[in-house]
Amino acid sequence: MESSPQSGEESNINVIDNELSDKIQHMMAESGDTVNQDLENKVKNTSFQTSDTVVDHDNMKIDNGINSNNDCDENECEICLTDLPSEVLIHIASFLDSRTIIQSLYQVCKIFHDLFNHDRYWKTRMSQRWKKIQPVFEREDFNWRKTCMEREEVHQAWSNPDEYFHHFMIRDGFFSAVDVVHLMKGGQYLAVGSRDRYLNIFDLDKYDCDSERPTTNLNIFSETKVHKGWIWSMASYDNTLVTGSWDTYVRLWDLGNDDITHQDIKLETPVLGIYYERNFIAACGFNKRMYMIDPRTPRDYTRKCYHQKPVLCITGDSKHVLTGGEDGVVSVYDRTAGKQFKQFQIDSFVNSISYGNDQLWLGDKKGRLHVVDTHHNLFDENTIQTYDVGHTGRVYGLIHADGAIYTGSSDTMVKVIEPILDPDVITTLKPHKGEVARISYNNGVFATAGSDISVGVWLPKKQNYDIF
Repeated sequence: MESSPQSGEESNINVIDNELSDKIQHMMAESGDTVNQDLENKVKNTSFQTSDTVVDHDNMKIDNGINSNNDCDENECEICLTDLPSEVLIHIASFLDSRTIIQSLYQVCKIFHDLFNHDRYWKTRMSQRWKKIQPVFEREDFNWRKTCMEREEVHQAWSNPDEYFHHFMIRDGFFSAVDVVHLMKGGQYLAVGSRDRYLNIFDLDKYDCDSERPTTNLNIFSETKVHKGWIWSMASYDNTLVTGSWDTYVRLWDLGNDDITHQDIKLETPVLGIYYERNFIAACGFNKRMYMIDPRTPRDYTRKCYHQKPVLCITGDSKHVLTGGEDGVVSVYDRTAGKQFKQFQIDSFVNSISYGNDQLWLGDKKGRLHVVDTHHNLFDENTIQTYDVGHTGRVYGLIHADGAIYTGSSDTMVKVIEPILDPDVITTLKPHKGEVARISYNNGVFATAGSDISVGVWLPKKQNYDIF
């Protein structure tokens, strides 16, 4: 039998009220006289009431965090939790994680909703945790609540990766350097391309941390010679994986069927980068050109040349295709107008590119990161900012998300970096003995490709789901 909405609400309130009363004890134990004496006396002799539900703490007396018997007559000393001053409620909330506030406390009543809905609260909360809180480029509609939650969770996880991740290395299924990894389907599937021309696909949901050999049964597809050249680039949309190779072929793999099938598209050049969305592929090549392809009519592709040297990386969205090359040029192509919208240049190779959320991030040959403001699709080169985050080799992998920026370099290092102006490094990892050729991130899962014939995987022990 389904419970009534009222009983479900009361249950939710009971959980929150119990948690808050525990936090009050912890707060007073930690902060001593933070709360004024009158309020402390009132709390000592109080049974908390939220909405129409009363939770009695008959045996609880709060005295610097120590419980003792309470002989108070609750009829004389009953107040609501919402009667506490907002300053006290905010202080209590500082001991809760952001997700608990947003998913639970935030939804209990209008008072809590109004208290924790304002940007001022989330800005203050962030400033109490980090010296630098300024987003890379702030907008009027910037979601401070979402940013605070993601930054807290990511910072906590990567500050203690052994506690929050199952980390393991995959060395089976390939016999040569791994050049590319790609996570798809919410991080469930990991595609791996290596120089022995093997394509391997692993189902990370099959990882068994209790097994003596937890990675034994992960491989669900392994095919040799799927390309005649090195598999160099990958992208995906839904069940379709796209691979690009030095053999000049782009191949689409349908993972939605029991028998994985593929479609071949031949270009004129080694394929160094791929961007893919439904019915649209953009690829870049060694011959300095960019190709735009509708896989339904693969022979009628469009090619453009905006670089003087090989095009090393590519990305895009529904409006633009962006490329970066050995000539240091970043080209922005307008898909609607059918022509180049803008180009600008940095003083080094553009080895990697990440685009979204009004930001364009670039990784270069010297190990630096560059960021450009793309608000209103202006791609204003005057906003370029450059940061040295400690890499001494080429930045081959670059992904920016709300919670962090992820980089991988030829110097063997992987870095997780704060998503802010003048970013600090949260952690530095060295999963490989050789170059980190590529990285991938999807739904909290992180993977790296190594020239030491291995793949590194960080799988969250507890999966959080986006609520925005």
